[in-house]
Amino acid sequence: MILAVVIPCYNEEEVLQETHKIISRKLEQLIESKSISKESFCVFVDDGSKDNTWAILKDLSSQNTAFTPPPQM
Repeated sequence: MILAVVIPCYNEEEVLQETHKIISRKLEQLIESKSISKESFCVFVDDGSKDNTWAILKDLSSQNTAFTPPPQM
């Protein structure tokens, strides 16, 4: 089973790194236990943040392909 997690973000720069760590660990655990497919992923959706949320999301997605920010509109 492929799991897709969608997380809305608005001015989350202060907590985004920690959120990424927690979600990343959980996805890895679920993949290792074969509860979900290796193709599972997480999409962070930036809802027009005024802080550095988008820059952090781009950086995190370059470090881990399971985390994908959609194109900024």
